[in-house]
Amino acid sequence: NMKTNILPHRIRPFRISPCISAVTIAALTVSLTGTTARAQIIDNFDSGSDAAWQKSTTAAYPSTFTFVPDFFGGKAYHLEAGVPANYATAGQVNMARAVAVRTNQTFAANFYVAADLIDWYHGTYDKTNEAVIGLIARASNVTQPDQLQGVMFITHYNQYGDAVNGTRGTAQLYAILQGGAILLPAAQGNFTIDPSHSYRMVFTGTNAALQGSFYDLQDLTHPLLTLMGDDTYAPGYFPTSGYSGLMALGYRGGTDVTP
Repeated sequence: NMKTNILPHRIRPFRISPCISAVTIAALTVSLTGTTARAQIIDNFDSGSDAAWQKSTTAAYPSTFTFVPDFFGGKAYHLEAGVPANYATAGQVNMARAVAVRTNQTFAANFYVAADLIDWYHGTYDKTNEAVIGLIARASNVTQPDQLQGVMFITHYNQYGDAVNGTRGTAQLYAILQGGAILLPAAQGNFTIDPSHSYRMVFTGTNAALQGSFYDLQDLTHPLLTLMGDDTYAPGYFPTSGYSGLMALGYRGGTDVTP
């Protein structure tokens, strides 16, 4: 039971800060689980080094990766994506992105990725930002962001919100292909995260089955939401092997990137 093995170590923030697609994380657990093999990668970033991480920065898709203090007295990892060079044709392919994955282990049929989300941009509805926050697995082409591929468990914060109806978000299991030219849902549900709470995101894969869960950090005994999807309905469109890590996307391109 994977849920009995949720983050057996000290874990710290995974948060969105108030600028487009900026995310700060402080620990990551990646596990391979199966009947004959088991491996685990843990990084709390206290060393101040990201040498083991592959990152998505290119001239066309600028992003920065830095370390900042966290409230546990250690270091957190800050990912920030700038506006893509071709933002004038804003859309899925041209959304801002910052992706960081661990490359010392490739995961295929079975994987486990988890991180904590403690803060994010939660201002009013803003279509120039529209942050997408989450975990990625079976990832490839990370250093070619316009060809990024993988499976994702994300929160699309305030996707359907506005000044009249307030905040309305979703949680999603998706495949991303050709850098976003193809986005295929495995599961989606209405789910709005509360700025007064902190959350744990857990993403697992077992062969064709994908599962993502949100937990309240004050109660890890039961998930607030669990999405389950089966990627066999679209054979060839869900990546089957790759790296695991974290991601932040700004779903819109444009010049107004700092709310």
